Amino acid sequence: VGEPAPDFTGQTPEGETISLSDLRGSPVAVNFWATWCAPCRVEMPALQEASVRYADEGLVILAVNAGESAGAVKSYAEELGLTFPLILDPDGEIIDLYAVRFFPTTVWVDAEGRVQAKHLGPLTPDLIDRYVADLTQATP
Repeated sequence: VGEPAPDFTGQTPEGETISLSDLRGSPVAVNFWATWCAPCRVEMPALQEASVRYADEGLVILAVNAGESAGAVKSYAEELGLTFPLILDPDGEIIDLYAVRFFPTTVWVDAEGRVQAKHLGPLTPDLIDRYVADLTQATP
């Protein structure tokens, strides 16, 4: 916490490339998840709602998938109506970079690119509200 967030570049199931460093200037929630993770499935609607509700604050949600195929990730996103970027991590490189051992895990990065918090377990709308408030206050 307070350290620069490790940069990474990943691809969406559609082939778009996204780097964390490209999002500097916006608060980012980097969520680590898998389709087989039941708590992740419970949390996803709250993340989707937050991605819409906090769009004006510039919040970006990047959901890094744990080594599953583009097809599986795409189907899951369509089933749950997810519109925020989903990143494929086929070899677990991003997960290793962030030392993620539990799903879901969410790393909250401020607009300056510093880690402000790491949350293990599913997020609720109330928790998301608190993290976003902290992130936007941390930004000058």
